[in-house]
Amino acid sequence: MKTKVFAAFIVIVIAIGFGLLSLVLSKEAYVIPTAFTEGRTEGAQAAVAVTKMINESLKNLTDVAAAERRGDLATAVYLIRIETNKATERQQKASALAAAMEKMALALPEIKPKSAQQIGLEAVRSQVTTVSRLVTYNDYLTTLFNLLNERMRGNPDATQAKVQELVKKLNEENAAITQLNSQFNRSLAQFDSIFTDKLSPVK
Repeated sequence: MKTKVFAAFIVIVIAIGFGLLSLVLSKEAYVIPTAFTEGRTEGAQAAVAVTKMINESLKNLTDVAAAERRGDLATAVYLIRIETNKATERQQKASALAAAMEKMALALPEIKPKSAQQIGLEAVRSQVTTVSRLVTYNDYLTTLFNLLNERMRGNPDATQAKVQELVKKLNEENAAITQLNSQFNRSLAQFDSIFTDKLSPVK
């Protein structure tokens, strides 16, 4: 799954390179390619799905801690097992977001005017970084739930210090993802403002 995400990154980087070149060559006009709009829609759907899964995982993490405090190990283990099984699904959601950004990136050279193309480029860049952060977030989350599972089994190596360190890393990644999403949304709002009241040909 990570290989697919990496492959998408390569395509996006190449497409961004073409987008930068086309900024020099393009003429003033108003064009939003259909592929860009489709990628944007698919990306929004993927982002919503990812956010939902993250929120569910964070809730389960809180519930695991609560169950552990009250000695309800059966519930804690059950919730941990649910989240461990979701690791692949979380990775798939990140891959879907990467695929949507790839579609947007490939359509960048067709966007006109140049100012809109540049803003579209900035939006794609921020969301590509988001995907990278999501992959890291998923790895940390999976590691944390595996560690908690080991602690439930009485493994002395699964210390509270290790748990707290992973929670800290998760919070850092979550903050970065939130910031990048805000940046992405601001860029797209700016992108849309360029086309307000314009009769833009759509390919």
